[in-house]
Amino acid sequence: MSTQSHLNSSAEFLLPPFSEVFHTSFLVPFLIYFTCFRLASLYVKTFMWQQFTGIKEYRLKNLSICLLHAMITGIWSTVFFFVYTREMFENIIHWYQPWAAQLPIISVAYFVHDAFDMITYEWSRWTIELLFHHITSCFALLCGILPRKFLLANYWALLMEGNRSDHILTKYRRHNHSNIQTI
Repeated sequence: MSTQSHLNSSAEFLLPPFSEVFHTSFLVPFLIYFTCFRLASLYVKTFMWQQFTGIKEYRLKNLSICLLHAMITGIWSTVFFFVYTREMFENIIHWYQPWAAQLPIISVAYFVHDAFDMITYEWSRWTIELLFHHITSCFALLCGILPRKFLLANYWALLMEGNRSDHILTKYRRHNHSNIQTI
C-alpha cells in the first residue's frame, strides 16, 4: 500500500486492521525476525552460561536475548530520533515509511519469542505479569504498524530500550559480584 493513500484515511479514528498481520508486508519480516531471535536463543542456550544451573541459568540466557533486543531497538530508535527529530515532534500521526515499520516489527517478534520462551521454561507470578506486559506491548506496537498511523509513537516508546540495556547490564554485573539467588 502506498504511504500517501493512508495520509487522510481517518484510520486514526478506527480500530487497527488486525487482519493485516497476515499480509506479507507484516508477516514475512515478522517470521524472519522471530526466527532470528529463536536462533540467537538456541546459540545462547547451547554455548553460554553453562556454569549455572536451574532458574539462574534460564534467566541469564533469557537476559542475553533481552539485551540483544534492547541494544537493537535502543540504538536504532536513538539514531532515528536524531535523524528524524522534526518528524518525531511534528508529524507523529501521519508519518509512515515501510522501512521504519521494521523496528516495531522486530520488537513484536521479540515479545512473541520471549513469551514462548517463558511459557516453556518458567511458570510463576512474574511470568504471568511479563506475559501480560508482552501482550499489551504487542497490541500497542501493532496499533502503530497496521493502520500505518502513529508509527512514531512506537519510536517514542522504543527509545526507552536504551535504558533497558543499561538495566540488563547492571543485573549481569550484580550477578557476577554477589551471590544473589534471583536475577
